[in-house]
Amino acid sequence: MPALNRAIKRLIKARRLTNNPPMRCLFLLAVTLNIFFAAYCLLFNLSLISTGLKVVSDFTVFYAGGRIMREGPREKLYDLPTQAGVERQVIAESGEPFPPWKNEMMPFNYPAHSALPFVPLNYLSFKDASRVFVAVNMLLEVYAFVLLFRLTRRWTPRERVAFLSTAFAFRAWTLTLYFGAFSAFILVCALKFYAAAKRGEDRAAGLWLAAATFKPQHAFIPMIAVAMARKWRLLAAFAFAVGAMCIAMMALCGWRVWFDYLALLGLLNRSEGVYNIFPEMMANVRGLLYMALGPGHQDALNGVALAALLFAAALMFLLWRRGWHPHDADFDLKLAATLLLGMFASPHLNPQDDLLLIGAAALLYGHTRRARLDAQTFIALLIASPSLYLIIVALDLVPLIWTWHLLPTFVLQGWLLYCYAKRGGAADVNRAPSPDAGIASA
Repeated sequence: MPALNRAIKRLIKARRLTNNPPMRCLFLLAVTLNIFFAAYCLLFNLSLISTGLKVVSDFTVFYAGGRIMREGPREKLYDLPTQAGVERQVIAESGEPFPPWKNEMMPFNYPAHSALPFVPLNYLSFKDASRVFVAVNMLLEVYAFVLLFRLTRRWTPRERVAFLSTAFAFRAWTLTLYFGAFSAFILVCALKFYAAAKRGEDRAAGLWLAAATFKPQHAFIPMIAVAMARKWRLLAAFAFAVGAMCIAMMALCGWRVWFDYLALLGLLNRSEGVYNIFPEMMANVRGLLYMALGPGHQDALNGVALAALLFAAALMFLLWRRGWHPHDADFDLKLAATLLLGMFASPHLNPQDDLLLIGAAALLYGHTRRARLDAQTFIALLIASPSLYLIIVALDLVPLIWTWHLLPTFVLQGWLLYCYAKRGGAADVNRAPSPDAGIASA
C-alpha cells in the first residue's frame, strides 16, 4: 500500500501529465477507478474459490472431457451424444439444476490434450475440482501480473500504475475465472513466448507456443509468422512438441481422434445460436459480420471468415519476410500486429479470450514510447474503457454489455495502424524513449 500511495501522489504531482487541469483530473479519476475495479475483480475471483463454479461454466465441459479420458470410451471423445451423456451425469452429481443450454449440451471442442489436466480433477467432486481450477487460474493471474511487471520494468512508475491498473480492471479476467476458461493460461503462454523470443531462446519460445495450442486458434497465426520469418529452430521445437502431443493422443484415443476433432469443428462452425455458440459476442471478423447482417447468413459468414484467416496468414509474409530479429526497433510492433491480426481473424473468439489484448497493448505502448509517438487518444480510451463498462452496467444497457469489449479491440487496432502510419516518419525509433510517452499527455 505505501508503494501504491507514492505512485498515486506522483500521478497527482505530475506536471507533464497534461497541460489541461480538467483532463488531468479525469485521467486520475479513471486510473483510481481502475485500481478499485481491479481490486473488486480480485475479491470476486477469490470468492469463487469458496463457492466453486456453476455447471453453466466452461469448466463443466472440461470436467466431462476429463471424465471421458479417465473412464472412456476415449475413442468417442468428440462424439456429441457421448459428451451430452457425460455432461448430464456430471450435472446430476453436482446437485444443480440443468442449465438452459440449447441442444441440451455444450460441446467439448478443444484439442484432445487439453482434457488431460482434468483427468486427476475427476477424482474430486465437481465443486471441489472447480475450486482447485479457480485457484490455479488465480495463480496464473498473479503470474501474469509478475510477467507484465517485468515487461514494463523500464517504464516510469506513472506508466506502470496506469497500465497495470487498466490491464487488471479488464472485464475478461472476471469472465475467465467465472466461466472457468483457459484464457489466463493462454495469456501467460503469449508473455512467456515473447520473453523467450526476446532473449533468443528459440526452443523455449517454441514450447510455449506449443502450449498455447490448448486453444489452437491463438497459436495458428503466430506459428505462420515464425515460419514466414524462417525461424527454423523455434518452428522445429514447436513442431516437435505438437507432434508428440498428437501421437500421444492418437495412442490414447485411437488414430481417428484428430479427424473426429476436425469434423466436430466443421459442424460447430456451421452452427448458429446452437451448441451455445454466439457469433454476436465475438470481437472478430465473424462477429462483426453477424452483427451487420444478422442471422441466416452462416455460409457467407464462414466464407468471409476463412478468407480473413487466409489474408491474415498472407500478411504474416509481409510482416516477417525480412526475418526474425528480436532486437530490432519494430519487433514489438510486428509481434503486436501478429497477436491482433490472429485474434481478429480467428474463427472463434469468446469475450474472455480478449485477455490477449493485454499483451498486445503492452507491446504497442513499449513501441510507442521508444518511437516517441503521441498516442494519447488511444491510451486515454483504453484507460477509460473499464469506467465506460461500469457506466453501461449502471444504466442497465444490457445489449451493450456483451458488445462493450469491441471498444478495446478497435482502439488497439487503430493504435496499431497509427504506429505503422508513423513508421519511418519524423520519429526515430533508435532515439531514447520518451519518459512518459502517451500517458504523460493522456
